[in-house]
Amino acid sequence: MSVRTYESREFKRRNQDVKLRLEALHEALDLGRSWLAPETVSASEKWLAIARGRLEQSLDHTIVALAGPTGAGKSSLINALAGAQVATASVKRPTTSQALAVVWDSTAEGRESAARLLDWLDIPGRHYRSEHDEPAEASAKRSLFRKGQSETPVHGAQVPTKQQRKPMESGLIVVDLPDFDSIVAEHRVRADHLTERADLLVWVTDPQKYADAVLHNEYLKKFSNHTNMVVVLNQVDRLAPAEREQCLSDIRRLLAKDGITGATTLAVSTKTGEGISELSSLLSIAAARRAAQSASLVADLKAAATRIADECGGKASGRLADSAVEELTHSLAHAAGVDAITDAVYQSSLRRSHIATGWPPTAWIAKFRKDPLRTLGLAEGWLSPRRTKNAAGAPLGAGTNSADLIRPATARSSMTRQDSGLEAKAKTAVRNFVASQTSTGPIDWQMGVRQEIGEVNLADQLDSAIANSPSIRLTRPTWWNVVGFIHKFLLVVLAVGLLWLGFLAGAAYLQLDVPASPSLMGFPVPTVLTFVGLVGGIVLGLLARILSLLHARRAARRTYDSLTGHVGEVADRFVISPVKAARAQLEGCLSAALIAAR
Repeated sequence: MSVRTYESREFKRRNQDVKLRLEALHEALDLGRSWLAPETVSASEKWLAIARGRLEQSLDHTIVALAGPTGAGKSSLINALAGAQVATASVKRPTTSQALAVVWDSTAEGRESAARLLDWLDIPGRHYRSEHDEPAEASAKRSLFRKGQSETPVHGAQVPTKQQRKPMESGLIVVDLPDFDSIVAEHRVRADHLTERADLLVWVTDPQKYADAVLHNEYLKKFSNHTNMVVVLNQVDRLAPAEREQCLSDIRRLLAKDGITGATTLAVSTKTGEGISELSSLLSIAAARRAAQSASLVADLKAAATRIADECGGKASGRLADSAVEELTHSLAHAAGVDAITDAVYQSSLRRSHIATGWPPTAWIAKFRKDPLRTLGLAEGWLSPRRTKNAAGAPLGAGTNSADLIRPATARSSMTRQDSGLEAKAKTAVRNFVASQTSTGPIDWQMGVRQEIGEVNLADQLDSAIANSPSIRLTRPTWWNVVGFIHKFLLVVLAVGLLWLGFLAGAAYLQLDVPASPSLMGFPVPTVLTFVGLVGGIVLGLLARILSLLHARRAARRTYDSLTGHVGEVADRFVISPVKAARAQLEGCLSAALIAAR
């Protein structure tokens, strides 16, 4: 594989990497927009817009920004790099009021692409150079001096000779920025705007301003994540060799303090031409490799994505622990009074069983006892074998809809009246669940989840679900009818036996002559009837009681399981699913941010 082919593949790979990070950051921002800090959202949107805008422009050109304070020699430096006087150099404040660009490209197509790129940057001032232009050429010489001025460079600035300066690489754009410490606010805004969009930043300073707080705190630290950065110490011709090394050493120390470890430092003098060749070579290499564009975009996207990832906090899986869901369901079931309803079903089942299978006299008395389910407002309209008509009064046929067998959708129980703390209990259960499942996320995200869930009146939803549950019903088993018939028969037998014995006792008391009572297995029939009716009723009552207890327990268990299921459906709809969605959203935001920041 040739070097050119390898570089072309690397160029495509880097651009694909930028696009991947761009998409990931966009996804992370969309997912977290509702709870990310406003500053984070605005910063991410800005870098996304810059990255999209840069990718839409020519990637065959590398934008090099010369940034620095007033009097640092940016204009002299761009003149030296261009081999011509393209900018006016001065130590007066401010000097550079408008950005100026020098484009190295000899093809019409290349210059047209560069022009569109400079339009995007809003740089009207531009000069076009060929990569083979030399200072000795007439065109360079003419552009070196102002019209009507003697052929002496401004302020004695010397253009490097052919031996000192190597030809620039095609595709390079060097921009002279306005002074970032200008007294004119507009100049500072323009400088900030262009430094954020440059592919390669060259910070130009001098022996007096290299430690300036504005340079380090407001600019160098801001771009500390950029690996493609150059710090130029200009005007080194004023320094002795020892002083020069001391200044360079201080610059490296300050850069390290700012968190910048990969920056290149150069000592330059536009008067003597020292360092100009090295800087030209460095910029030419950057233009030839076309890596600065992607490196700058990647650095900015990574910084924005890292900021989002930091705000996401710990990773939260969209899947909730089964134990937490089960605990919430049972807590809400308890808050909604499912335990009380289950007990009422148990007691009501025993009551109805006693009425149907108990000793007729006591069963008749039991009818006057209040049904526990009616106390809770849950007894009317339930399905039973005796119910033959629906709510509209129509007969229940084979095609009857299940909705006809339950209470209307607007039915409500009296659980809210029975337990005034239902709403408080439900809110406590939900609050504990949400807190436990969102504790690892950022505060604003947690508050958003709580607010979303808190807008639902869960107490009403639970009460309505319970009141409208078709499973809260007491069926009448067939054995109740059999036992009831036998109880009535035994009561008749007992009554006959007692009446017979009473008749015999009365006749004996009155000394009436009555025939002897027939016997059965040696026992008088009246005695046998009385004994069978009494003992049989007692034994049957005990057996029916045992069966009634078992039936009531099954009904209570069935009711509890069914109601808990309905409570679980309400919990899933209004609590669990929103929490799952929120956790999945947080996880997606964090995962996308980590992809963009990797």
